[in-house]
Amino acid sequence: VEEVGLLHEARKHSGGITAIVRTDVCVFSCSHDWQILRWSVHAPYNTEGCVGSHALGVRCMLVTPRYLVTGSDDSEIKCWPFQPLDKPCTLSGHASSVVTLCYHRGLLWSGSDDGNLRLWDIDGGSGGVSSKKCVQVLTPHTTQVTTITPLDNTMYTCDKAGNILVWDLSRAAELTQRQSSSVSTSSFSISALQRHNDEHDGGSGGGIAGSP
Repeated sequence: VEEVGLLHEARKHSGGITAIVRTDVCVFSCSHDWQILRWSVHAPYNTEGCVGSHALGVRCMLVTPRYLVTGSDDSEIKCWPFQPLDKPCTLSGHASSVVTLCYHRGLLWSGSDDGNLRLWDIDGGSGGVSSKKCVQVLTPHTTQVTTITPLDNTMYTCDKAGNILVWDLSRAAELTQRQSSSVSTSSFSISALQRHNDEHDGGSGGGIAGSP
């Protein structure tokens, strides 16, 4: 096994770094210091400046084909278009910290300490906030959402209580075609397939939860 060597050490943030992502041309980092920094991918790995900030610590970050997306303790999500990066649009709706993000099949999923999952169509036009809709709110988690991970035609979401929910994505594309900016909780087209909690079911694999 080849020895791993340290190439460089840098310190620009004044708080703990919570996420780092790379594009073809640069690296982005975000931190509890509220800031999002842009870095060169070439030696000496210098910072290229501050992209912008939230009103509180930045908890999560990802890259889509069109945006750098960040979630924060200020309960907001910001979509930073790559041209230019200094003019983000803000997505509001969560009541507490946004701690996890996932972009899958054209939809942005966000999970929060408020226990809710929100699905956003952020590619529905070139305009501002009005073209970026929350197309669905999922509320089966009873405590803070911690992780959102896609697998084939399903999405796994986890929370601090130890629950794993598995969601059917077979009709997810329909959500981006809706005209309304809000979706009734009685008309879910993404439904929970299974809820699994080893602590409660003794490790038997969980049961069918159906739509929340």
